[in-house]
Amino acid sequence: EDEARAAAKRALAMGLRTAIVLVPDGGWGARILEAFRDAFNAEGGDLIDYATFDPKAQDHAKPIKRVLRYGSASGDAAKTGETSRRRDVDFIFIAAQPAQARQIRQQLRFFYASRLPVLATSHVFSGNPSRSKDSDLEGLKFADMPWVIGNSPEINARREQVRELWPTVD
Repeated sequence: EDEARAAAKRALAMGLRTAIVLVPDGGWGARILEAFRDAFNAEGGDLIDYATFDPKAQDHAKPIKRVLRYGSASGDAAKTGETSRRRDVDFIFIAAQPAQARQIRQQLRFFYASRLPVLATSHVFSGNPSRSKDSDLEGLKFADMPWVIGNSPEINARREQVRELWPTVD
C-alpha cells in the first residue's frame, strides 16, 4: 500500500494527472487500488477507470481491453476499420506479480498502449534478474521499498557513527 501511494506521488511529480489502474481480484488488489486512488486524488490526480484481473489466469486481455476501451472505434478509425483505444489517460498503474506483469505488459503493447507510461509496485520484479524474462518489463517504473536493516548492537553502533560523521543527513 505504501508503494501504491509512492507511485501516485511519483506520477504526479512526473506531471501525469490522469490514470487507469489494473489490479488483481481480491483483498490485496482492493487495498492497493484504494491506497493509490486516495493518494492520487488527494493531490489533484484523476483516476478515471480501473479493472481487476484474475491472478490465476494466463490471459488478461478482457480487463485490459475494457479499461483501455479498446475496440471502441469512432470517427476516421471507424471508417477505416481500425481499432482505437482511449486517449484521455496519461499513464497506467498496475499491481501484479512478475508473471502477471510480464503478460500485462505484452498485452498493453498488443492493444496499442505501449507508449503510455506504466508505474507499478515492486511486486512486478522477482528479485532475480533475468534478461530474457525481464525484457517484457522494459520501461516499466516501480518503487523499490527501502532496505530494512536489523537492530543488533553492532548495527546500532554503526548508525551512531554515521550520525556523528554526518549530523545533517537523515
